[in-house]
Amino acid sequence: MRGGPYTNQDGEIWIERGDGSWNQAQREAKYTLEEMGYDRVEGYVIRYAGISQKIRVTDEHEWAHGDDDGCADYQGKELDDPTFEPCCREIEAWHWYAEAR
Repeated sequence: MRGGPYTNQDGEIWIERGDGSWNQAQREAKYTLEEMGYDRVEGYVIRYAGISQKIRVTDEHEWAHGDDDGCADYQGKELDDPTFEPCCREIEAWHWYAEAR
């Protein structure tokens, strides 16, 4: 894999399309949820949300976010900070999330 899987604090997972087969991506998503602790929380299941056309990711920490504001938050900076530079790239990715039953 080039990077990822990419996650956020809400139990969502994105795996870049083209990094392997659909079956490999599903296994990786399930494994990632387990690593995030969702296998130890009773009543959570993995759900497929679809393809995200343009999700922004940061490879250094395998983190996903939606806009420059999220990028600035990640860096601990404000958007108007002259030292702020976007830290991400856009990918097309398969998207899963942990859902309470």
